[in-house]
Amino acid sequence: MEKAEKDLVWFVLLAYMISWILWLPPVLMSLDILHFRSFFEFWCKLGTFGPLAASLIMTAVYSGRNGVIVLFKRLFYLRFKAIWHAYAFLLMPCILLVSYWAAQILYGLEFKSLLLPFILPHIWPIIPILLIFIFLQGPFGEELGWRGYALDRLLQKLNPLTSSIILGIVWTFWHLPLYLIEGTTQYSLVQAFGIWIGFVGFFVYTVLLSILLTFLYMNTDGSIGSVIMFHATANFSHGLITILITPLGGACILMTMFIVCLIFLMLKRNVFFNVQLFEMKEKECI
Repeated sequence: MEKAEKDLVWFVLLAYMISWILWLPPVLMSLDILHFRSFFEFWCKLGTFGPLAASLIMTAVYSGRNGVIVLFKRLFYLRFKAIWHAYAFLLMPCILLVSYWAAQILYGLEFKSLLLPFILPHIWPIIPILLIFIFLQGPFGEELGWRGYALDRLLQKLNPLTSSIILGIVWTFWHLPLYLIEGTTQYSLVQAFGIWIGFVGFFVYTVLLSILLTFLYMNTDGSIGSVIMFHATANFSHGLITILITPLGGACILMTMFIVCLIFLMLKRNVFFNVQLFEMKEKECI
């Protein structure tokens, strides 16, 4: 096993270990084994920072202080073409909107939104809500690890499509404890569809999302800031158009994402199916 592969294995083990240990108290609380709920939400949110912690540990061990600085600088690599800013902010909202329209036209699906009542009639709450989604709902704690550390090493040996699928699988199983924690999206999927359909649906969704994230990542020269914004707007979009936990809505979302990924794969097959040594360019921040 080569060094990049060993680094990747150790990173995944650390990310799982840190997150799962932090998620253990909420799991025990949800199972009524532990009855101390004062910090329930705190521990749930803290667990999402496992990939970030693992990437910092691995980067510090193998690349030292300068490596950690470079990792954080990539949060601010935002000087790329406007089309990729639009991709980061608008693609997932558009996918959710098209999915709703398809389900509404075909099956008369009722529109639901968890966030719209908080945003309207004053649009300004969208800013603090989006910041909450960035820092407390997963994107910041996850993307510095999944894309910022793991994807780089996968792309050294594998083509982008294979790298995306492998990372999507790892990312899916990392969420396993959340299926036992009340109030999480994964728990809601289990309640709505049962364990097998809920898990398989989330598995497919995560792999498709991983492909879309990889495409953005490669076209922004490894900008972690860009994938954090994409991840945040994806989560935000589900709060804005809340149809994921309905059978028709969930099916339409997966189908729309699959079609979008298929279009990208067909148009950019020379990128997705070729093994390339992905090298980030040194560039100015912001």
